[in-house]
Amino acid sequence: ELVDGHQMVWWEMAAKLRDGAVFGVRILSEHVAMTRPDGIGRIERYIYRDTAGKVLEYRDAATGKALLPPLQFKQSFLPRPAYDAAYDGGFASAGSFLGHVLIRVPRHDEPARLTFENPVVLNLRNDLIIGPNGFHREDPKAPTKAEKYRPCTQEEVEAQMAAGMNFFAPGSNEQLSWVIDKPVFFHMTPSFPDTFYRSNWIAGPMFIDEPSVRLGWSGDIPVKTTGPEQVAEALRQRVASHYTVDRRRIKLANNVDPGTLDLDYPNAVSWDTDYWSAWFQYAAGAPAVVHEGRYIGRGYGWEPEQLFGAEGLENLTNEDQYHCLLAFLRGAARAFGGDWGTSVYPEGDPKMRVPALIKAYDMGARYLWFWTFAPNMSYDVELEVSRAVSKYVADHPRDRQAASKAGRVGIALPPGHVFSWSGTWGMEREQRSRGGASFGDISAAAMWEGILCSRKGIPFDFLVDEPRIRDLGYERLVIVRADGNMEVVPPWSETRAAKGLELSLDGGSAPDISKRDDGKTDYRAERAADITVDGNLNDWKDARWINLSMKQHGFPDVTDAQVEIINDPSQDRWKMHFTRYMGMTFEQTNQQLEDKYVLENTGGKGVIVTSVEPDSPAAKAGVL
Repeated sequence: ELVDGHQMVWWEMAAKLRDGAVFGVRILSEHVAMTRPDGIGRIERYIYRDTAGKVLEYRDAATGKALLPPLQFKQSFLPRPAYDAAYDGGFASAGSFLGHVLIRVPRHDEPARLTFENPVVLNLRNDLIIGPNGFHREDPKAPTKAEKYRPCTQEEVEAQMAAGMNFFAPGSNEQLSWVIDKPVFFHMTPSFPDTFYRSNWIAGPMFIDEPSVRLGWSGDIPVKTTGPEQVAEALRQRVASHYTVDRRRIKLANNVDPGTLDLDYPNAVSWDTDYWSAWFQYAAGAPAVVHEGRYIGRGYGWEPEQLFGAEGLENLTNEDQYHCLLAFLRGAARAFGGDWGTSVYPEGDPKMRVPALIKAYDMGARYLWFWTFAPNMSYDVELEVSRAVSKYVADHPRDRQAASKAGRVGIALPPGHVFSWSGTWGMEREQRSRGGASFGDISAAAMWEGILCSRKGIPFDFLVDEPRIRDLGYERLVIVRADGNMEVVPPWSETRAAKGLELSLDGGSAPDISKRDDGKTDYRAERAADITVDGNLNDWKDARWINLSMKQHGFPDVTDAQVEIINDPSQDRWKMHFTRYMGMTFEQTNQQLEDKYVLENTGGKGVIVTSVEPDSPAAKAGVL
């Protein structure tokens, strides 16, 4: 068959399992298997017939060409000739298949014969993966008001497919049967060898969970860091720990002997709240980073006032937020040749979910995911969001590679600097970097350039100043130095300052400034000349220093309290739930709760206990 001016050839293979079942493949490629030392060449069409007799052809919806299974397909799951094989009659005398020796012998019985007529063609959209994190939904018929979940029915899964979702995680063979021969992707534990021949199988776990966020929870950030690069390396090491060979090894069931096959899952996608950590996650081996998007007006990762102050940012739009957050993901993916995506969560503003996903699609995202938990991300909400996004996608086809490289300006932080709204991750905001600028000012300078680009309609990405960024094809690089200066290559042709900006000094008194307290003090700090917070304190030798301690002086804004709660697991209402445990009801931190409970600098992380049920284990332990 002639394809694009190249002569291709159809060939078939049938293989019989020990139990007598037969499966096979039909392939259009440059060469027939076992006829050349250099293999079969390019595969143009791929058809698989499973042991039940179902015939499926897998195609990439974007190209119309063959979409191949994800793991070592040509190397391990098709016959390969030995390098020293003899070719009698044009066919190799020895080779390997499925990790075992393959030899050519005289035929003693009739080989298995298969037909591949009328295949079901699965056009799979490999450039856009839309789906939920689970195969469940809230149960509207639950006997109590408690949030309860149940598996989705086949009809509900079909409705999800119709709404545009093309990624599922079935938890049983019955659920698998609903999606395995549909033009959607699935992931679950493989069955050897069947699953390895299916091009719509996503090999391995769906994601690794929040390696950046959990770095902070677990205390893995080094104590008393002297530079941001120490935190960056801790992050890289934590992410890389998920990708060791031992963690990725595929364990085959039913005493399958893999022979010489080394079957390892590929590195899993990272799903993380801390989008600003993307650069360092890709550097550690992440193939993609998906943002846990809780998009709201302020909070959950969009907190410009923390860097720039409370005034002058009122006109920032939701579009500015999307641009600035997603620029970290797109820039890092471009630099490391990876994919990226975003998701929507229950805590986000419902009105921002569809626009955020659409913006990510327009900017080149491959993954658009849902975190499935009621009440705010119910099954019906997911359907509504997916339908809206899918309609936009259908009406606005894109070139994903072009969209992923559409950034014209690359804005780079200094090497080893992980952005944070409170400065640079792991460092104090006003702490001086080795270059002299405060870590807060370094991050502020980079973010301000991003905001300016967004306001001017200039596509941009956030990067880290490493040699690789010079070869990424940006029209302009804005490199923030550790001394606070910026190198712009080539320089901006227009003034970057806000138009009409004026600065004047008001020498009058302010009514809200309290009078100086003339009362006695317990201690007097001697004034030293020519000293800064980060200066040399040798000239304070005569000062009378004291040691502050939690026990003696108390620090009410950093008080830890520990309590032992004895649970009663025999009662369902005290068991662990997404929003309840042992009588405590808790909510994800947000700006409203911070204001209500007078909390500071939570960064949208953690949970807050909002109520305690009387006579519960928590109440009996003294939790109020």
